[in-house]
Amino acid sequence: MLTKVLDKPDIWQIHVELPQNPLRNLNSYIICTSEGNLIIDTGFNRPECSHDLWAGINELGLDLSKTALFITHLHSDHSGLVQEFVDKGCTVYMGEIDYNYLVGDKEGPIWPYLEALFLKEGLPADIVGRQATENQARMYAPKSIFPAVLVRDQAILQLGDLEVLCLHTPGHTPGHMALYLPQEQVLFSGDHILFDITPNIGIWKDVPASLSDYLENLKKLKDLPVRLTLPAHRASHENVYQRIDELIAHHQERLEEIYQVVASSPGLNANGVAGKIHWSVRGKTWDEFPPHQKWFAMGETLAHLYYLVDTDRIMRQEDGETMSYYVTEQKNCTELHTRIEQLLGEQIRPVLQSHGGNVRLTDCREGIVYVELLGSCAGCPSADLSTRQFMEDTLKVALPEISKVELSNSVDQDMLDFARKLLRHETP
Repeated sequence: MLTKVLDKPDIWQIHVELPQNPLRNLNSYIICTSEGNLIIDTGFNRPECSHDLWAGINELGLDLSKTALFITHLHSDHSGLVQEFVDKGCTVYMGEIDYNYLVGDKEGPIWPYLEALFLKEGLPADIVGRQATENQARMYAPKSIFPAVLVRDQAILQLGDLEVLCLHTPGHTPGHMALYLPQEQVLFSGDHILFDITPNIGIWKDVPASLSDYLENLKKLKDLPVRLTLPAHRASHENVYQRIDELIAHHQERLEEIYQVVASSPGLNANGVAGKIHWSVRGKTWDEFPPHQKWFAMGETLAHLYYLVDTDRIMRQEDGETMSYYVTEQKNCTELHTRIEQLLGEQIRPVLQSHGGNVRLTDCREGIVYVELLGSCAGCPSADLSTRQFMEDTLKVALPEISKVELSNSVDQDMLDFARKLLRHETP
């Protein structure tokens, strides 16, 4: 389906169906001038997408010798049919960063990196293994590495008198590029800003903070005068600034939701966290998610977990082949609790047990260790004094952050004073 969206310059939209995909369709745009044409994005490398795209191009009667292709980012629903344009002699433009990632994907390291990471984060091996045959991003990718003119942020493409400004807008992918017509104030937002759905923000090899990148670049676009925004999927709406605020708010809410999950269920991996947060997938539970949607949900969950780690709200622990997450305070307390228990077991309990006693750790906060004496030590004033001092000295040598030991079942203060005098051989 071909629709005209603007006059002067002429801008057309081709509705490219994405079969069996929750995105439903790609909006491929064509900027037409008397000096040349620019097509923006292609659809998957599959016959249905090729049919829709070329039907629109042929209906317009484009002169391909005067037509170039711009790929906003590396995802297959935007780049899949690039080889068809290369074969017809069209120049292909693409952001330098994403092109290098796409080349890396063809050469092998990107997918194995994510597979290994997702396994470590708890995604079941059978779901990871099914991505090669069920994930459309892999199934319908470009056939091979293709030649492209690589562009960077603020590069200008010239279509006669029409200037097309390239804007690096990372987050959805490391090298995502939006296009902007300064005079006309038209923004081709790609997948950076979508109106009916939220763009997926995942994780990438050698990109430490994809969510931070995304949020920062959303805020930058608020300074851009925009009269018309043309997204890569679904419908457009008038107020892009309101949508930017909504997207930022969405991610802040998601961050808080994930923080609360980690706080209430410390020690989960990313798969465990993803299973406890809300997803808009037509009422499906996490266990009912299709494998390819779990893949993208895992990436989104990890991007938010990494953001929380970077802002010191949570901590990540790697133990061999597994990952787990804790609220920062919980993790510090958990580690200290473990070290105290180790010292109790190795140096303190054997001494107490030799006299028929024992000790139980009840709490640890603000440098104070709270314990309960058991067996023959319980309720004995002299044991209160001597045992507490023994434990305090032992723990403080190994753990300088410990200031003192308090007994949860301590005896009356008058009895303690009486015991002190006896131990000093004083007359009560």
